[in-house]
Amino acid sequence: MEDVFIATALIDKYCKAGKFRSVREVFRKIGNKKLASWNMPYLATEKRRLLFLTKCAMQVSSQML
Repeated sequence: MEDVFIATALIDKYCKAGKFRSVREVFRKIGNKKLASWNMPYLATEKRRLLFLTKCAMQVSSQML
């Protein structure tokens, strides 16, 4: 992808939608990656991990009751 800002916006959109394969595809196509380009996939991974941990914690707490 030529326009890094558009690619980063697409990555942000796909992250919010939970489409992590699309995030990887767009990220790979960016030629000259900027700082924001590197941050978006990282933030998406952290968000996904946090959602998973929250789900696990809720399951454990429901089993305790």
